[in-house]
Amino acid sequence: MAGKIKSRSVEDLAESISHANGECVFLIGAGFSFSAGIPLAGKFVEQIKERFPRAYHRAISKDYNHVMGELTPHQRSNLLTGYIDTAKVNWAHLALAQLFQANKIDRILTVNFDPLILKACSMVGEFPAVYDLATASEFKESRISPKSVFYLNGQHTGFAMLNSEDELNKHKDRLNDIVRNTGTKRIWVVVGYSGDADPLADVLKDIAQSSGFDNGLYWVNHNESPS
Repeated sequence: MAGKIKSRSVEDLAESISHANGECVFLIGAGFSFSAGIPLAGKFVEQIKERFPRAYHRAISKDYNHVMGELTPHQRSNLLTGYIDTAKVNWAHLALAQLFQANKIDRILTVNFDPLILKACSMVGEFPAVYDLATASEFKESRISPKSVFYLNGQHTGFAMLNSEDELNKHKDRLNDIVRNTGTKRIWVVVGYSGDADPLADVLKDIAQSSGFDNGLYWVNHNESPS
């Protein structure tokens, strides 16, 4: 991404959010739901190798997108739903829901398929609008509610869950629409998302290089530097 990567503490981020007048978006990925009982991509690849060895063998590359792409939609759904149905809301979901309740954030974008963030919101009395971009026939900016959750790649109870490289690449224009609509004036906070498994990271990179994120893009990371 354009510009120098700078290190900031959680306290720095909290201070920025407190002065953002609620104009803050969280982008969450698989790591956000990991402690809730939903494995990361590598675990699903191992599961496919064990349960569907022929599909695993067919995959051109042994990464998540290519391996998942060799399964039928029904096989993928069963594999994911087995974990999602038994997953539990974690502290991260509750904390994010409370930021909604306190009017500190106004939008959540998720590449996950699970409903855990919605369950957490209901536990604190928040019921944001929910949009599923995988099944939306068109994007209408004027119809977006002030507090909203966007499922970027679908929901596990929806009509489509986008997993394969081909599906996600075809979806890139829609991802670009929602990222640009969300805007670069909001604070962006990325948590639990590696950027390695779908074209969303490319969309963020393109925007960073063209217009930049005026209020900062914070990428919460376990390692010394992002991937």
